[in-house]
Amino acid sequence: MKRINLVVAAILIGLAVALTYFCFEWLVRVAIDTVWNDFLHVDEHKWRVVPVCVALTVLYFGAVHVFDRKSEPGEAGALGKVPQPTMRNLVLVLGIGLLSLLAGASLGPEAILVPACVVIGGIIGQKLRSSDSRLMGALGFIGLLAAFFNSFIVGMLGILLVGKQFGLKLSARLIILSILACLSVVGLLHVLEGESYVAGVGNVWSVQWPGLLWLAVVAIACYLLVYVLHLLSSVSLAVLKSTRNMQWWQKALIAGGGLSLLYFVASPLIWFTGNESVRPLIAESAVLGVSGLVIICITKLAAMAWSKVSGYRGGLIFPLVLVIVAVVSTAHLYTDSFGVAIGLVVGMVGALVADHKLKVLL
Repeated sequence: MKRINLVVAAILIGLAVALTYFCFEWLVRVAIDTVWNDFLHVDEHKWRVVPVCVALTVLYFGAVHVFDRKSEPGEAGALGKVPQPTMRNLVLVLGIGLLSLLAGASLGPEAILVPACVVIGGIIGQKLRSSDSRLMGALGFIGLLAAFFNSFIVGMLGILLVGKQFGLKLSARLIILSILACLSVVGLLHVLEGESYVAGVGNVWSVQWPGLLWLAVVAIACYLLVYVLHLLSSVSLAVLKSTRNMQWWQKALIAGGGLSLLYFVASPLIWFTGNESVRPLIAESAVLGVSGLVIICITKLAAMAWSKVSGYRGGLIFPLVLVIVAVVSTAHLYTDSFGVAIGLVVGMVGALVADHKLKVLL
């Protein structure tokens, strides 16, 4: 009976994670488009980004102050803080996270969905009376990786990460249950016609001999840009040091004011997470030129650093995709000897190598 419960739990966790990912992504896109563009027409009147961002940031900080005051003083970890597995905590994680992204945070959903899906695993494990809460939470994490990239293989690679995150050893049981969870995730997303978070960056994996040199340049550039992100985060921390003892609404005004001013002077391509800007960035790269693409990289990194340090919730990995695509697009101004997809992978590897030392992204 215990083995049957584990199998059922793995399948249910996969289905629940896929549904949570699909609905949350859809809700974030619809909420931002409805509030910012359809209702307030910020896309037509750029100056409105300042009052809209500040007002929504005050709403977000207020929600944190009322419903999650324990997390209010500090910044959540790179992948978010995992609370106890209860339905109330699940609603709080998703609800407050949605308000953060709606307020304009230049962050990704991973630091919101990771704790949410770990909580989902814990709740399902409790319902099926599983005593191994770490295993249930790990299955939620692995399933989410499969959902992010809409890939069974990427989800299974998550097994390599759960040892450190959840204190689990590689075992036949973990592998089998992970297979069931990942198959459930990918299968349901296929039915729902869910799209990968990084869809639109291109699926061309071809590379010619000159492209190998350019890929090395891309990797080095992305490696160095993580150092830039670390520097900008340190600067943001120094600027915000004097706000530690302020009231929550004062912190909200400063956080929203800083982000909105950055959005006002920068290209709308860097707004929000950035996944919706990937295709336009690739299409407009020739017009933007090297200087324009460099400005996109720096301003996006500045928005990411300010968002994370000032108290918004979200992750840095997926917004970094836009920065890497900008680097790849810069290289493509000089060569077409490698595809966008392989450039993205190589750039991400370079960034993660730098993060191994700096601990900024994860």
